[in-house]
Amino acid sequence: ASSLRETFNDLKLAFESEAPNTDIQINYAATSTLRSQIEHGAKADLFASANNKQIEELSASGYTSSDPVAFAQNDLVLIASQKTPNIEIFTDILNPGLKIVTALPEVPIGEYTLIAIREIESSGYYGKEFPANFTRNIVSQETNVRSMLSRVVLGEVDAAIVYSTDISKQLDGNVKRIPFPIELNTKPTYSIVTLEQRDKKKIAGEFISFLSSSKGSNILLANGFRTIK
Repeated sequence: ASSLRETFNDLKLAFESEAPNTDIQINYAATSTLRSQIEHGAKADLFASANNKQIEELSASGYTSSDPVAFAQNDLVLIASQKTPNIEIFTDILNPGLKIVTALPEVPIGEYTLIAIREIESSGYYGKEFPANFTRNIVSQETNVRSMLSRVVLGEVDAAIVYSTDISKQLDGNVKRIPFPIELNTKPTYSIVTLEQRDKKKIAGEFISFLSSSKGSNILLANGFRTIK
């Protein structure tokens, strides 16, 4: 998944140092895009997904060779562009004329956003009009979270809901974190599964085990994820 880029680059280097004859090649994209690539013949040994839905679809079609293993959790965060001065609290993004960018609903961040909006609606904070007021300000639906983040940083749009780990120290000064009105139950969970490429099955399993090792866990934590034991 594209939101794992920096983390899996670190994991790749650490794993290869312990298995010097291993050369890991990583392709990053939205989870739904990766699933489609696999279905259209792209060869891979492992699939690391930002949600289980895409894995379930691959499993139903016979592309996987193991059960998924959950290895990390993330948080959702509402960000606003520093170039937009009139967004300080959550209700500000509901003002007419504000520009919100989301992801397509089949993309994990898009699905998590829809779930979060339903949670906030159920809290009753903003009345029955809340979903409509939020939706009317959506000006674009992107194919991945990094594209959404980039548009907020550049000031092309005013706000977006992204993963907490996407806000690196370098970007922290370019966006404002806006608190949600409630503690969200939505916790993006990442899972990994082996695919039907049996020649690399042993080393693929070793990489999955590495994710929950002390070294793998420390890398995940250093990149802002929560580990799952």
